[in-house]
Amino acid sequence: MKSSDRHHSHNTNEFQKVRINSDRIDFDLSIDHIDKLILKHEDFYFKVNSFDFNIFDFSKTVGRNMQMPFMATTLLKQNNLLQSVDHHKFLQFFVQIYNKYKRSVEYHNDLHGSDVAQHVHLILKTQGLM
Repeated sequence: MKSSDRHHSHNTNEFQKVRINSDRIDFDLSIDHIDKLILKHEDFYFKVNSFDFNIFDFSKTVGRNMQMPFMATTLLKQNNLLQSVDHHKFLQFFVQIYNKYKRSVEYHNDLHGSDVAQHVHLILKTQGLM
């Protein structure tokens, strides 16, 4: 099976089974899952380009376990870099990062990681560095 075929093998029913606020990502995440989530919450896709972006509202809306893959994919898409990575490996990398974060830590947790990524993206964009 080619890598590109694997990304399209997940059906909508699988996506609906995702536990949105689970503590771990314990399913095979695909770029199709993220694309559907981005379409559903398109306003957040564009809000990452604002200093008014609220990581807590974002996480509450898209689901804690989906906020990091959503953010990472969004930032790559907006910087025209998504085509330069293997989607499956990229998402599995973020699944591993998310699963290693301790959500019980109040500050240096997964939300902080996504928040920093969004701010770095915004600073690089506003300064013309990306």
